Amino acid sequence: MAEPTLPLELEREIFEHTALMFPQSIPSLLRVARHVYIWIEPLLYRIFRIEDDIGIASALFDAVKNGRPPEFFHAIHHLSVEATNAWLFEDIHSLMKRCTEIRNFACLSSFPDPSLLPILAGMRSLQRMSCSFLDLFGGVQAVDLTHPALQSLTHLDLFDMHSESQDFFGALSLLPALTHLCLGQDYWNVFARDQLSIANWSRLELLLFQWSGSMMSRRKRYQAMQVGHVYDIRLVLGLYTDYWEEWELEARGGLKFWAEADDFVLRKRRGEIEATRFWIH
Repeated sequence: MAEPTLPLELEREIFEHTALMFPQSIPSLLRVARHVYIWIEPLLYRIFRIEDDIGIASALFDAVKNGRPPEFFHAIHHLSVEATNAWLFEDIHSLMKRCTEIRNFACLSSFPDPSLLPILAGMRSLQRMSCSFLDLFGGVQAVDLTHPALQSLTHLDLFDMHSESQDFFGALSLLPALTHLCLGQDYWNVFARDQLSIANWSRLELLLFQWSGSMMSRRKRYQAMQVGHVYDIRLVLGLYTDYWEEWELEARGGLKFWAEADDFVLRKRRGEIEATRFWIH
């Protein structure tokens, strides 16, 4: 009696679903069969972090050099560039040009420069970005909020401070798709000092200010709590311990970063916590 077999389409769906739900199982799934290897290997890189630890990164850069087809790189949806000591900028750019389906891109402040802008503009699904605009555009005066690379962004985490922060904060509201904005301590100082408001920014669903937990003293935290002019339910203040680890955890569906802040605002709207509470931790 022949053993029952599943249609290949259904078999592939089962394996891909398993790989996405349980990414730690991917190495084992790759050994099941050749055709399963072909289906699952791209999912190994769905969330990809470029670090100084060569590890899995070398295999992906080899895939570029070996001329893997464009479809192979389309599986990469989340990409972070956290360190560049082990890699040439040209190699990273060459990889990114092939990753046209990236939805979530983050990089440390020392990586981007204006040559990255056309590559980002070619990512037709890009919705989330974490980076320094000063480095990405090459200076304060060069920042162009109408650039094609920014027009589909719904989530933006800015690492840097601009000399005209008050004006720039208002200009960010012109980004057509932006609903979530995360800023750091320097922006908070301007926000609180100049009593800025997001009351007229109706499209914005979340304004998150984040501090490094290791750098946030009790005194600074107390000062940040004293915001008498702000009672916007969308405002959230938070701490992070390891930015890149928490970035990956959120990309994998964990309750961190954007997801954690969204949940906090939702609980305020439901009345589960006070609407005037800002600190998430």
